[in-house]
Amino acid sequence: ENVGRRMDFDVDIMVRLFLQGVPIIMSPVRVIYPDDNHSNFDVLRDNWRLTKMHTRLVFGMLFRLPKLLFNPPNYKELDLTNEAIHWSAVKERGSFIGLFFLAKCYHILGRTLCLILGFPIVMYFYLTGTTQRRASHDFLQRALQKQVGFEESLRHFMNFFSMALDKFAAWSGHLDLSQLNPEGIAQFAHMMKNTQGGILFVSHLGNMEFCRAVSRADYKHRVHVLLHTKNSQHYNRLLKALNPHSNVNIIEVTEIGADTILFLKEKIEQGDWLVIAADRIPLTQDKAAQERLTYVPFFGEQAPFSQGPYILASLLECPVYVAFALRHQKTYHLHIEKFADKITLKRASREKDLKKYVQKFAHILEIQAKKYPYQWFNFFDFWSRKQ
Repeated sequence: ENVGRRMDFDVDIMVRLFLQGVPIIMSPVRVIYPDDNHSNFDVLRDNWRLTKMHTRLVFGMLFRLPKLLFNPPNYKELDLTNEAIHWSAVKERGSFIGLFFLAKCYHILGRTLCLILGFPIVMYFYLTGTTQRRASHDFLQRALQKQVGFEESLRHFMNFFSMALDKFAAWSGHLDLSQLNPEGIAQFAHMMKNTQGGILFVSHLGNMEFCRAVSRADYKHRVHVLLHTKNSQHYNRLLKALNPHSNVNIIEVTEIGADTILFLKEKIEQGDWLVIAADRIPLTQDKAAQERLTYVPFFGEQAPFSQGPYILASLLECPVYVAFALRHQKTYHLHIEKFADKITLKRASREKDLKKYVQKFAHILEIQAKKYPYQWFNFFDFWSRKQ
């Protein structure tokens, strides 16, 4: 039987191989469309080809289903230990309806019952999320300094689910400042009183979004968050449905240019604050992006950190702080510490200066991650050079 030769080729050949027992590995590929590009898609003929292909494959799968269930493709024989997927290419899992249902369950049943109801869902994502499960296992072994298994890794996933529920609750008004430690609130209020603003380096440790959600309305408008939203569109759509202010002053990281830097500099001079995750690497994977990475020791091994946050801070010439919001029993502890009065990158010693600042941040992050290892929510291979 012939395989499709036009727009029906990709899916057709991949499904056929899978039905024959060949393991399929998803790997992100960069695609460039020229400005003067013209589509080769034939609306009538190609749609008809796709319709026939899907119909044929569905019925073919039904006949082969018993064989697939008892003899699925063997992924265990593949050597995927060095296979790294860039964090921005990790596709969002879960539908908007499912997330909305969980948010409503939290509203009606409360946090404890919602955690119980969500356990089977977390178990499903744990069992099917090979990349995330492997990353969790790797990190926990480094942080806990021992061999970890199913129990520790599943607890890690459950903590991520718990963090997401807290975000739902905070943005929908069910949690407030009473869930934050008084010292942290005082620290944040003191920062916001400064006539000049600054930069907050945050990370994917803990739940800094919780602080923005429960902060005063005037604070929300003075905090500008640099965020990559492509791989969390359903989640951000839900937060916006719960509270329109959830995406106030969100700046998509792919949009930063000279005009954005001038805008941010003006805002900081007016007393506003810029929040940027300093534990993520550039979105692109080309050679130029690799040159914008600095490798420093992190949990006993060289790990890549983006130079972007430090270069941006040097251009904005403002104070820089590091902040974490970490769940401790039933409350959140907001930890803020000054990172630098101003980040200075001298032309003659630029690489050396960058490494000094990156190493300082990595050291601070490692200290906090050791204290709260199950609140590390970077579910990708953090140490891989292929990120």
